Amino acid sequence: MLQVRVLPGLRLSEKEYKLYMFQKTGNFLQQTKEELAKVTWPTWNELWQATVVVIIATFITAFFIAVCDFFISNLIRLLIG
Repeated sequence: MLQVRVLPGLRLSEKEYKLYMFQKTGNFLQQTKEELAKVTWPTWNELWQATVVVIIATFITAFFIAVCDFFISNLIRLLIG
C-alpha cells in the first residue's frame, strides 16, 4: 500500500491523499469565489477610458523608441562610415 507524506508526521494512503487534495482544491475555489465577490469591478466607461490610455501610451512609447533608434543608427553610421 502506497503511503504519502503530506505534512511532517502525517501519512495518508493514496485514497486518503486524493480526498485530501480534492478538499484542498474545493477550499481554494470557494475562497477564490469569495474574494472575487469583494472586487469592485470597473464600469464600461472606466474600462474604455483605461483602454484608450494604454493604447495612447503604447503609441507614444513606440514613437519615442523609433526616434531614438533613428538618431542612434545615424550616429553609428556617421562614426563608422
